[in-house]
This record gives sequence, structure tokens and C-alpha cells, in this order.
Amino acid sequence: MNYLAHLYLSPPGLQQLGNFLGDFIKQQHAIEYPEALQYGLFCHQKIDGFTDKHITVMASKRRMSPANRRYAPVHIDIFYDHFLAVNWSTFTGMPLQQFVDNVYALFRQHAALLPEDINTRLDAMIEYNWLMAYEKAEGIEAAISRIAERAKGRIDVDYVMHDFHTQYAALEQDFLCFFPQLIGFVDALVETR
Repeated sequence: MNYLAHLYLSPPGLQQLGNFLGDFIKQQHAIEYPEALQYGLFCHQKIDGFTDKHITVMASKRRMSPANRRYAPVHIDIFYDHFLAVNWSTFTGMPLQQFVDNVYALFRQHAALLPEDINTRLDAMIEYNWLMAYEKAEGIEAAISRIAERAKGRIDVDYVMHDFHTQYAALEQDFLCFFPQLIGFVDALVETR
């Protein structure tokens, strides 16, 4: 899952921040952070493990054109964040904008805990409102473009977006089948804590 989903799947506070930061903080550095944030990092890993092995997510990856399959896991994560954003009211009564505002406030509140490079990324996320951008195809294209920059030209953004548009309905159905199962997995994970 990508940013929006990881944030949605945690209670507000340090655990939510940790779940979001799972791709930025290496496990060996987790001990440097408060316990609730460490638990969020742990949840992030468990969510990614469940997601990567799930049959529906694997089916979504196969929907990508062969030329796009190398980065399909990353693209599907972003596409699923889009489907979470457009189906937000299915999963919560809180408006998406309110949720996003709360998350950005959380980032600012705990900026002193985080390394400068992470804060720089969070500042960009807030400035360009990446989380709300997932609602629109243009926001998905911008996210794919940022990944393409890091991949040094190995991703054809237009081709990825072609897959997004042509497979849209099937990918959305995959997401709507998968996400409630992920929520159940996370709920069970929290109960065993």
C-alpha cells in the first residue's frame, strides 16, 4: 500500500506516523524512536507483507502491460491509494480533506523527531498536497512521474497511465475486494498486540 492507505490503517498519533514512515526508516534505527512509532513501523512491514502476497493484488499486477510489470508493485500501490481516495466515504465518515489536514498537522507536530531528509519530503508532500492529489488522475500521474525521476528513465509515465485508464474498472474492483480484507488483517494485528 502507499501513503494514504498506511495512514488510514493506523490510529491518529505516533503509531500512524510510524506506519507512514515504514519506507523511510530502516528497521535497525527503529529503536531510536518512541514505542508507539516503533509499533507503527512494525505494522507497516506487516501490511506490506500481507499486501505483496495477496492473490487480488497479484492479479492487479498482472493487469499491467508486460513493459510495466517491473515496477507494477509500486504502480499498484499508487493506484490503490487513488481508489481509496475516490471511495473514501465507503470506509469512513470523516471527510478526506479533514483526514489529510489532521495528518499534515501530525507531521508538523512531530517534525523534531525526524531526520531532515524526511522532513524535507514531508514539507513537499504538504506543499503540493500529495494526499489529496490521489483523488485525481493528474495526481496519480504526478506520483508516477516522481517515481520515474528516481528510476532514471526506466518508467514511461504515459504508458503507465495508459494501463491505469484502460484497466481502471478492473483495478478498482480488485481494490474494493482487497481493502476490506486488509482492514480485517490490521484489526486482528492490533488485537494481538
